[in-house]
Amino acid sequence: HRDLHSFPTRRSSDLVQRKAKTLNLSYKNYDEALDDLISEINELKEATTLEDRKSELGDVYFSLINVSRYLEADPEIELKKSIQTFINRAKYVEKHINKETDINVLWQEAKKNQIDS
Repeated sequence: HRDLHSFPTRRSSDLVQRKAKTLNLSYKNYDEALDDLISEINELKEATTLEDRKSELGDVYFSLINVSRYLEADPEIELKKSIQTFINRAKYVEKHINKETDINVLWQEAKKNQIDS
């Protein structure tokens, strides 16, 4: 049995959450897991100190990994897709920006035109 600290952090989170499920310490379904994520985001929003915000950010990330488990989605793959989408949209903005253009309008155009591949 390997020590959890020997695994990458995201993998450790996944292993802990799977173990929690075997102990009935997990949410019953996606909706409950999503509600928990939203709750954690609200706690992050309400945190007032830097340390509390950092702690809540960890909780958000942990909850997000849990939601991805319910979706049977690999968060690493989904994040890579989102990064590529962002890069492609940013390239669209960079290509079309000038003194008269509103960057937010260009961003919305990129989204509307599905500039993500």
